[in-house]
Amino acid sequence: MPRTGLLPSARTARSASGTTGWGRGPRLTLTLTLTLSSPSPLLSLSPSPTFTSYIMHRHRHPRDSSDYSVLTTVTVRDAGEPNCLAYTLDFIITGWEDGRVRAHESDSGQFLWLIDQAHRAGVSALCLSNNERYIMTGGGEGDVRIWEMRSRELVSHLKEHTLPVTSLALYGDDIHALSCSRDRAFLCWDLRNERRLTSHVQRMGGINGIALSQDQTMVITVGQEKRLTCWDLRDHNPVKVTNLSSDMSDEALTVAISSSGKFVATGGTAQLLKLWDYATMELIASCEGHSGAINDLKFSPDDKQLVSVGADGIILVWNLYDV
Repeated sequence: MPRTGLLPSARTARSASGTTGWGRGPRLTLTLTLTLSSPSPLLSLSPSPTFTSYIMHRHRHPRDSSDYSVLTTVTVRDAGEPNCLAYTLDFIITGWEDGRVRAHESDSGQFLWLIDQAHRAGVSALCLSNNERYIMTGGGEGDVRIWEMRSRELVSHLKEHTLPVTSLALYGDDIHALSCSRDRAFLCWDLRNERRLTSHVQRMGGINGIALSQDQTMVITVGQEKRLTCWDLRDHNPVKVTNLSSDMSDEALTVAISSSGKFVATGGTAQLLKLWDYATMELIASCEGHSGAINDLKFSPDDKQLVSVGADGIILVWNLYDV
């Protein structure tokens, strides 16, 4: 069985516990460091093979991955902080602290429309349906709402969470969805019939992030419990629970699964990007690079790149390749 490793630049490398060498297999190499003028950027990747990453703050700066130049700058005033975003080749949809959802053209940055008072306590999570006809949003008050894209009308209102919704995930059929919250629960929804199908509760602390496996059979969550937890929706208890660190000091804020389904990536308060084997949930390696908590990370659709963004205003671009 080939060995795998997470290989950044020499100045940032830290081998995982138990890893004595890199061997053959997939490697992750730090390619570029970008610094923003303000902290806590957000991230979304386009579906194109050579992805474009959109890094969000009060001034939006879309970056082209071919040369990492700024393509468009959009200024949004008197809206508070941006909390979430979704990107397509045609438009950028963003959720804001002021409770509004805004849309701008991807290439020109021109304002298109907004949904006023989408959530009273701010828009805390957002995702776009696969057919790009609906927007799913989560709010600071615990509500999950579905909006028709063309009319911007509210078509569904789901309320069971008691604390802010932190992350959302849609199944490929656009009928079923997952939501997680600071209330320690993640819920599976039947959007067509507007009802909850399952409810799973973490033992301690709120859930910060959720990811759906590529075959859509397993769910992975991270949160204040400081563990990587795998769930089968048919079982009430977790299938597997892995500590994120030996001293239980690392609270993951984000989790992502590679398109191949081989790897899981996490980032959080320990400021380390960690790569895990999906099948065993064993830590392959971890890398330093950020000087603040890692807020978000994404694999590119072809799994050739991984981008992480942090509270330090730094964007790290990693190349993932086989050797």
